[in-house]
Amino acid sequence: MYMTADLDLSMKAVKLLKTKVGVTGIDAIVSEIGGTHTYLEQLTRKLRVANLLKSVRGPGGGYVLTDQGKKATAYDVARALGRAPKTVFQPVTPTDKFMKVLERALMNTVI
Repeated sequence: MYMTADLDLSMKAVKLLKTKVGVTGIDAIVSEIGGTHTYLEQLTRKLRVANLLKSVRGPGGGYVLTDQGKKATAYDVARALGRAPKTVFQPVTPTDKFMKVLERALMNTVI
């Protein structure tokens, strides 16, 4: 797994929402972390499907973290985007051992 623009923006969005109280509009998120409105909408959809975010419709609407999202790790966000390994692999080479350590670190990294 490697850091991509979608993973970076998604982690920034979750981290930002952890600091906010109440609903945060998409425009406020875009102005804080960058990216485009359309691209962030695509990413937040994946985070909603993974039950990390909840959307609030109507005037004053936006996004708020779910209880699961408040405890989300970097691994959870990567998994929501389809970036996390789906199987547990056994370390064989030094590179594999490093990747296993990195995977464990991501699973325990609260963003």
